[in-house]
Amino acid sequence: MREDGDERELACLFRGCQHGGMSARAGNEPVIVWSRFNRGIAVAAWVFSAVIAVSLLITPDLRYLTVLAVPVALSLLAWTIYWRPRVIVDGTGVELVNATRSVRIPWQAVTGVSTRFALTIRTETGRYPATGAPAPGAYGTYAANRELSRDVRDRAAGADSYRQSGELDGTDSGEASAVVLHYWDAWSNDGGRVGTAPVAITWHVLAIGVTIAATTLAVLALLTLP
Repeated sequence: MREDGDERELACLFRGCQHGGMSARAGNEPVIVWSRFNRGIAVAAWVFSAVIAVSLLITPDLRYLTVLAVPVALSLLAWTIYWRPRVIVDGTGVELVNATRSVRIPWQAVTGVSTRFALTIRTETGRYPATGAPAPGAYGTYAANRELSRDVRDRAAGADSYRQSGELDGTDSGEASAVVLHYWDAWSNDGGRVGTAPVAITWHVLAIGVTIAATTLAVLALLTLP
């Protein structure tokens, strides 16, 4: 993560980011946002898989080597579900890279942004959630509220103020939506207008196939244990 100059502003806004900052839109440089919590789960799964693999490799019974398919499948699932998902935002639109597919949405097609269960981009043709920017649970909401200053908490609790937990600063969905809204507003201020624009959906066929194959082999290996 780079935090020099204007990019330090972006680093203060969200925890998982790469490339550029709020001022990066001047050069159309993309901003990549991901869930640090999800990636922590992926790392934990990889460490657990490595421990299993080492244990199987040093076992004197070679029949158990077929069970190596289990840590391989676990590692692939962790990468697919927790590590790979991310949100890519630039001057032309937003791309949601999820476990099974990527959705590229140009700003012309965006009609709204919500964060009830995860960052979700609304268009005339549908709603597209981002698994790389999930809304917080009860503890995540509590932690995010604790990070706010007392003055901010008091104003947020006012009778004329309503804020969903998924919109809070310090949460994956809240910080991702802040970046999306910033770029969307910048596009609108530069003269952009909502209109008819195609939403491009790309299925991760190779990743899906490899993950399913590895999971199937892992299950068969467990079922045929001696």
